[in-house]
Amino acid sequence: MSHVSSRWLFLLPMLFALTLTACGATERTEGEDRPEPRRSGLLVDPAEAERVGYAVNWIASVDVPSRQRIIAATLLDDLIITLERPTNMISAVSVSDGRPVWRRVADRSPDPFFRPTRRDDRIFINSASQLLMIDVRTGNIVNVVELPVAVDAPHTIVQGRAVFGGVDGRVFAIDLDTGQIRWNRQLSGRVTAAPADADDATVVGDDAGRYAMFDAQSGSMLWEGRTFGRNSATAAVDEDTVYIASRDQALYALSRSTGRDRWVYRDTVPLEWDPKLIGPTLFVPVIGDGRLVALDIEQGDVRWTYEGVAIPLATPREDRILLATPTELKVVRHGDGRELADARTRRLVTVLSGPGNSLVLVASNGDMSRLNPRR
Repeated sequence: MSHVSSRWLFLLPMLFALTLTACGATERTEGEDRPEPRRSGLLVDPAEAERVGYAVNWIASVDVPSRQRIIAATLLDDLIITLERPTNMISAVSVSDGRPVWRRVADRSPDPFFRPTRRDDRIFINSASQLLMIDVRTGNIVNVVELPVAVDAPHTIVQGRAVFGGVDGRVFAIDLDTGQIRWNRQLSGRVTAAPADADDATVVGDDAGRYAMFDAQSGSMLWEGRTFGRNSATAAVDEDTVYIASRDQALYALSRSTGRDRWVYRDTVPLEWDPKLIGPTLFVPVIGDGRLVALDIEQGDVRWTYEGVAIPLATPREDRILLATPTELKVVRHGDGRELADARTRRLVTVLSGPGNSLVLVASNGDMSRLNPRR
């Protein structure tokens, strides 16, 4: 159930943007020198895709002007939603066939937008000061809600409400049907990460080291605690545990029902990016020195470490994980991280998990490709 987000826009594109240089040099089999795919719209060569167990399903392109670039993309049910800068241009692309559905400038102000969400026939996207409600079929803005306080992170939808954390430490919920504020609560410091979805509750951390779980309907605080550093990552949540990464160089596994410690993983550098759950493993990006740490969720033991920054994605096989970097896809063993195969790609903004264990590759110029698992 881990809800992936980031401090500023979206986690995956920010990681890619921060590590383009670091990830440009990758290990290769001796004597092997495969060229980067360069055909227009082709983000990965079909033969390369086959190496990692996928086949190219479609290629498409969003019509991005030369002055613009896609900085982020996310998958919302049957649509791929892209966000461009310097203007706040939003596009919707069908995940089934790559067909463009609509393209709109959401707002001409210089304020950037954060990660969008979806509920039924509405897409919701917020800036620092507003929440926009967009018709999923046309891209038309149907309502604009002014936020009561400036925010520095995306919202999260929990129980039909958009939950925000403000720059003044306020946590508040907006009813998505009426646009009204349903509850307000207060933490100690600035909130710089999206709240975490915990089904009927939400978990929020702040820059003062405080974190708390709130009931999504009433806003009542269910439990709270403190770390020894700033909390700038969205928590990961499963049926029993809440996982909070902190800049105090530790990741805390807390009982979901009580907030008490189950175990603590300690690193040597601050942990500032969102942990991600895949099966029995919690993946922790350690951006400070370019690592991805795979932790066993029962005891917090290190299963393996990938030396480099990569995004872990599930594959059709539970014993394998796909690691996406800006220029490669790598298949590794889930249990020990041993590399099994790799594929070279053009430089990407992000890689999304699609339906049926498919992958959607997105480049900054609007080129996209869907890869389906080979049967």
